[in-house]
Amino acid sequence: MFDRLFMPALTFTLLVAGVAAFAGDFVRDPGLQAQVVQLERVVVSAPRELPATPVARADADAAATVIVR
Repeated sequence: MFDRLFMPALTFTLLVAGVAAFAGDFVRDPGLQAQVVQLERVVVSAPRELPATPVARADADAAATVIVR
């Protein structure tokens, strides 16, 4: 019983909200411009990644080595 009332109400609410969002976008003042802000550059430095370390597996022969990063 709850599903028969909740899903149509939710669908109608989402439809109204979507139409309101589009209408608000069309009605917006064309004189409003987005403010453009230029941020200062940032330099990120980090240590190099460690080399891959070979890991031994019990079911592998000596020629097959698994590399884990």
